[in-house]
Amino acid sequence: SSGSSNSTSFLGDSVLICVSCNTTVVACRLKEELKINASLVLFTPLADTLPFIKGDNQIILVAASNNDRHLESETLCSLCEREKVPYYIEPNVGHRMEIKNDLEKNLQTIQNVIGKLDS
Repeated sequence: SSGSSNSTSFLGDSVLICVSCNTTVVACRLKEELKINASLVLFTPLADTLPFIKGDNQIILVAASNNDRHLESETLCSLCEREKVPYYIEPNVGHRMEIKNDLEKNLQTIQNVIGKLDS
C-alpha cells in the first residue's frame, strides 16, 4: 500500500463505452445499476434504449440513421433535443448505418460519426 488516501475506481478516472444495437440497452442498464462513471457513445440504439437517453447520463453522442426500421429518427431526435444529448443522424442508410457493397459510403459514414465526436 502506498498510504495514499485517494481512491479510484477499478475502471480508472474515465471510461468511454461505445456500443451498438442491443448492447446500447445492456450498457445503459449496467451503467445505471452499477453506478459506473462512464461516458457513452450509443450507435444505432433501439427503442428500449430511449428511457436511458437522459441529459445527465454522460452520453457523448447518439448516432443513428434516418431509415432505421427499429427506431424512428424523429422520435430519437426529439428526445435528444429535449434532454440536450448530442446526436447525429446519417441520411440514406439503414439500421446498421451501412450500404451493402459500398465500402466508400460506409467509410464516409464512419468518418461522419467520428467527426461528430471531435466537435
